[in-house]
Amino acid sequence: MLFITAGGPACGPKLADGMDLPKRVEALTRHTLLHFSQVPGAWDRFFEAAGAKGLKGAADRYFDDAGLLYAAACQGLGIALMDPEINRPLLDEGLLVQPIDLEVATGDGFHFVFAPGRDARQPVRQFCDWITALPKVMHLRQRQKRFGF
Repeated sequence: MLFITAGGPACGPKLADGMDLPKRVEALTRHTLLHFSQVPGAWDRFFEAAGAKGLKGAADRYFDDAGLLYAAACQGLGIALMDPEINRPLLDEGLLVQPIDLEVATGDGFHFVFAPGRDARQPVRQFCDWITALPKVMHLRQRQKRFGF
């Protein structure tokens, strides 16, 4: 595994403006939850890790493209789960806000995947070494220790 992902709820400032921001996980049930179809069950895993197993949103919307998911969250169409480290620019630019100060490991992650016997080739090893030495990847790998991975 290259690194695991960890995340928490995020929504656009339009959704957050004028509303009592959900400070507790249970408050998310009043909102539409945005789901990335490539990571099924992410919200269920989030709620379970947050000690609120079985909670559901008021409605659900599913996206096949992560970029569209975050665009929908930025526009206030619901609340998405996102890894704040991977999506730092959206937070720094104020396009997304985190209504709850809670980050949990999702158990999902990024992996190197090879055909059997292909990972031993020198160019493949060099590429993997280069990726894992990138400062951002090194930071994400360090962060996963906080979650016991």
